[in-house]
Amino acid sequence: TRGVIRLRENKSTRLRMENKMSENYSLTRASAYMSFFNQAAVITLIPLLFIPIREDLDLSYLSLATLVSINFIVQLITDLSLSRIADKYGFKPFLLLSEALIFLGFILFSLSPDIFSNPYQGFVIGTVFFSIGGGLGEILISPLINSLPTKSKRGSMAFLHSVYGIGQMFVIIITSFSIHLAGSRHWRIIVACWAFMPLINFFMYLKARFPKSSRENIKATKIGQDLLKPQFILCMLIIFFGAGVENTMVQWSSAYMEKAMSLPKLFGDSLGIFMFALMLSLCRLMFGIRGNKINLPRAMLIFSVCSVFCYAAITLTSFPAVALTACAFTGFFSAMLWPGSLLLANESLPHSGAWLFAFLAFSG
Repeated sequence: TRGVIRLRENKSTRLRMENKMSENYSLTRASAYMSFFNQAAVITLIPLLFIPIREDLDLSYLSLATLVSINFIVQLITDLSLSRIADKYGFKPFLLLSEALIFLGFILFSLSPDIFSNPYQGFVIGTVFFSIGGGLGEILISPLINSLPTKSKRGSMAFLHSVYGIGQMFVIIITSFSIHLAGSRHWRIIVACWAFMPLINFFMYLKARFPKSSRENIKATKIGQDLLKPQFILCMLIIFFGAGVENTMVQWSSAYMEKAMSLPKLFGDSLGIFMFALMLSLCRLMFGIRGNKINLPRAMLIFSVCSVFCYAAITLTSFPAVALTACAFTGFFSAMLWPGSLLLANESLPHSGAWLFAFLAFSG
């Protein structure tokens, strides 16, 4: 009896300690979630404004597509060149820099028509700024959440990435209704208003408590030892194609619904990309709640096949209802390909450090 009582006391003490540790990092966790919210704005906001910007400044679709390319290329370079910064110097200084650059990038983008004789030059510079900030967040937030005390690493990671989808929904619906109410000519004010989100998060990070980096906790393995392992290469391929499925829909579905399907902007955004983000979030929340009970590799395989059928439906149909439905379900089926790759890689190579997440983000 005394043994049973002692075991219960030990379990109770352990639970109290876990809860206390979790509380100590509550602001850190909230700041990380908000960073993924801001990451959603970095990826989603400007494509929502493609048509208003094009009509206001008479830009070509090629110019708009170039901004998308700059966004991803700069994030790619950031992911590679700064892949080990958290292991060397810790999370805090670079997360502060991330939020500051996103803020400056959005402000510069919104002011470009006023301060540049050629506004497109300002768009490029602003895009570079917020892309570097987004790239820093991308390589740091997942390992930060992974390093915080929690009962389920899978659940925490899936929930973190569900915040990205929730962020997309908020960015889409608020931006679309703002354009609808204020008029497309006020797109610059809308971009400037979104800049305050990273500014708020900057001050949250100033007060947040951070865990030690992986180099301070364990001896991280050398990059070369893991790069050629089959499980790492497989995860890189999964996240590469998974990101293609996800980002193509996010970047172009708004313009596609407006022009190819001849839908009004508010309707196309709300029922197209918004439903995509909603289904993306629902899937990730489901994994966040029941992550340890789901066969992740099998689910990712099935979802990959279903994503192919969704894209085929969007490509071949001439009916807006079918395209909208397929767009929404693409969100559900692509949801776990990115975070699932991070989870599988981290479980297979647990001592790799923050660089592992950076290289996978690079592939994405």
